[in-house]
Amino acid sequence: NFATSSIFTTPTLNVLETTAPLIESQETATIQPVEIIDFSNAADVSQTARLGNGNIRQFVYSKNSDYFAIATDIGYYIYETNTYKLIDFFETPAIVLTISFSPDGKKLAYGMINNTINLITVNGKLLLQIKPDERQFSNIQSVMFSPDGNRIAGRFDFGGLGLWDASDGSFIMSINETDQSLLLNIFAFSLQGDFIVTGNGANYARKWDASNGALLRSYGPYEDNIIG
Repeated sequence: NFATSSIFTTPTLNVLETTAPLIESQETATIQPVEIIDFSNAADVSQTARLGNGNIRQFVYSKNSDYFAIATDIGYYIYETNTYKLIDFFETPAIVLTISFSPDGKKLAYGMINNTINLITVNGKLLLQIKPDERQFSNIQSVMFSPDGNRIAGRFDFGGLGLWDASDGSFIMSINETDQSLLLNIFAFSLQGDFIVTGNGANYARKWDASNGALLRSYGPYEDNIIG
C-alpha cells in the first residue's frame, strides 16, 4: 500500500568512510577498529551511501495527476501516479519545505529552508533562482504558481505573500495584513488568477486584487483560525 509504505517515512542515514588511520580499542576481550574523526582528519571523510529517503514535507500532484512530487529533508522525488514508479530524485543543499507543479506540468517550483525558491524543469534543470529580500520575507512556508503559470507566489511566516515573475524571477509585489503580526496561514489563486484569497491568524479571510495587491473584501471573523 503506497500510503503506508515505509520508504517514505524512513529517516535518512548517511554512511561515511575515511582514509584516516584506524585506532584499535584497548579492550582485550574483543578488539574492534574505531574510527576517530576530528578536525585533523575531517577532510578525509566522504559519503559512501545514503540509506532512507528523508522526512516528508509536502506531497503534490501535477494538474493532470499523471505525476506527483514529494518534498523532503534531503531533496525532492517525482513519481508516476498510476505505477508509483520513481521517475527521478534530486538532492538539494537544504531542506525542501514546499513544492508545486506549474499548470502545464512541465516545471516545478520549490522553496527551501534557506529562504530560496528554485524554478526547475521536471527533469531537474534549474531555470532560475529567487532569493527573497530577507528584510521583507523570511521563513518560507508554501509556493504556488498562478493559474496561467506566469507568476510564482510564496507565503512566508514573516512578510505575508510575495509574487515573482516566473520568466525572469523579478519581484512583482507583496500582499500582507496591515497588522503584520497576523500571520497568513493559507492562500489560493482564483481559477482565473485575477484575485487571491488568504486566511489569517485572526480568523479572517481576505480577497485581494492579484494585479495590484489591493484589498477587495474581508470575511469573518470565523470561530477558529483559517488553516485550509
